Amino acid sequence: MTKGPLSVYTFDKPCPLDPTINPTHIYTESALFNFGHIKIEKEKDGKYHFLYNIIDSNNRIRPNSTINLIPN
Repeated sequence: MTKGPLSVYTFDKPCPLDPTINPTHIYTESALFNFGHIKIEKEKDGKYHFLYNIIDSNNRIRPNSTINLIPN
């Protein structure tokens, strides 16, 4: 997972991904201050979930930015 570029500036459009490792856009948004938030926690199903969100400058999770990875 990546959130970038590491910068204090906002951009009007997303920066292109480096094609070297064949990346895939899952969530893209631009022109806002934000950071990625990762946590691993045990859910009601008894499994540990890897949760990733984008948080904006108002401390809100951005719509459609949540990724929930569950082990098999």
